[in-house]
Amino acid sequence: MDTLRVKQADMMERAGWSKTAASLLYNCRQDVSSRLIEEAARALHIETFELFMRPEDAMALRRLRNSALQIAAEKQNAWKDFPADPAGDQDGRLDVSYG
Repeated sequence: MDTLRVKQADMMERAGWSKTAASLLYNCRQDVSSRLIEEAARALHIETFELFMRPEDAMALRRLRNSALQIAAEKQNAWKDFPADPAGDQDGRLDVSYG
């Protein structure tokens, strides 16, 4: 939570946890359930699996994913003005035969 700059009180409100429940969780006195994990991920606006990663790895993975999505969007925009059928084939595939 330090990485995401979320305070315990904010986390309690976002996740809908009571002060007692949050305190037990933070002090490792509460068994963790899949429901609690899902509530925490939703409250932090992250994927559930990110809770099981080191924060710097999760953030690096998010940056990589965002970069990949940005590149894909740019490439898609770059191809939109390109002729749909550059080789003149009916099926839209390039003819790479050598005969």
